[in-house]
Amino acid sequence: MTPLGETAHACPGWIILRDRFDESVEFFTFGGSLEETSGVDKMMYSLRSPASILAFDAQRETLSDLLASETELLMAEAEARWGRDEEGFNRWLARIDPLQFYLTALQSILFHYERAQDLEKTYHEFYESLLQEKRSFVMEGLWPAKPSTLDDLLAPA
Repeated sequence: MTPLGETAHACPGWIILRDRFDESVEFFTFGGSLEETSGVDKMMYSLRSPASILAFDAQRETLSDLLASETELLMAEAEARWGRDEEGFNRWLARIDPLQFYLTALQSILFHYERAQDLEKTYHEFYESLLQEKRSFVMEGLWPAKPSTLDDLLAPA
């Protein structure tokens, strides 16, 4: 962890927060910054990201859970192409802008679902929510003119 009050980079992936009673909450992040602060008898962490931070719901499968799972699968496939260079993959992952990673993950999942139309039909609500997310970024002028895929973004250097 970084010294108190300093900011650390958070890589894309799962974050699990546990308290002293072993209660936990889980989140999936596309990257961001993590700052540690403390007060009297408490420790606080602040995770900030220009991309969505997805809360995991253990009680039911949500659209956020599906997005996190699909992104995690694509990350695992990309990591496999790095072979045994796990350290190199992690360093590469740490350098990626969180919003770029998020947009690229959305594009990759949409591309995958468009190629496998049975997925598009089976997970229609999920697919439509991703399309709506893309439309929002297009309207804000944040969607790249030539979006890449996570395969491209996470390819070994």
